[in-house]
Amino acid sequence: MQFIFKDLAVHYTDQGSGHCIIFLHGWGSSQATFSDLIQKLSKNYRCIAFDLPGFGKSETPKDQINWNTNTFAELLKTFFTTLHIEPYAIVGHSFGGAIAITYCANDRTTHIPKKLILIASAGIRKKRISVSLLRIISKSGKIFVGLIPVRSVRNTIQKLWRNALGTDYGLVENMNTVYRNIITEDISHLLCNVSQETLCIWGEKDTAAPLSDGIKISQALLHAHLVAYPDVGHFVHKEKKEEVYKEIQSILNS
Repeated sequence: MQFIFKDLAVHYTDQGSGHCIIFLHGWGSSQATFSDLIQKLSKNYRCIAFDLPGFGKSETPKDQINWNTNTFAELLKTFFTTLHIEPYAIVGHSFGGAIAITYCANDRTTHIPKKLILIASAGIRKKRISVSLLRIISKSGKIFVGLIPVRSVRNTIQKLWRNALGTDYGLVENMNTVYRNIITEDISHLLCNVSQETLCIWGEKDTAAPLSDGIKISQALLHAHLVAYPDVGHFVHKEKKEEVYKEIQSILNS
């Protein structure tokens, strides 16, 4: 299924019926990352999962200079308004979590979710690196990594590079400008404006969005509960499928 946002065809899936749950994937991923969760939850809920613009089956923005996290949050507002959808909950993994926080933090009178589930959410940046330096590093890092011929070596260096920046965002060729816009965005100041009951799910071995970020986010939110799993990395919803499903089911039923 598709809807139009800023002249782009945005792909999404719509399964099940009942209260509506929105799924937002992370940078470089697609709605397919939630397939196991949706298979279970769609038995009792309407589950809508996006391929965000630039990823999966959705079209890529051509003029990216003004695209940032707020733009993706605006996409949600447009979708809800156009299709007359009242979201019951939003599930966001990684960059999708940053979008969900941004959307919920804005003053709204309609289309307000009651629950928020953040899985290894992005949005906390390392303060010791300046914004201008991050932009320079992100641009030069892309060029340098792209010159490495061996894929395994290139992937290892990309991981080390992301860890150094304190970001979960990899290098996605067709979204470079958006990437440089959002890599420096810190959403810490928005957390106090999020009133939804929130479940934060983290892996203790996450090097992309470390557990320390999860602690900061859960402490800054008004109504948050943090669940952390040992020996689990960034894709905690795939590594601990049953456990994460039960945690989400619990907050949805509360």
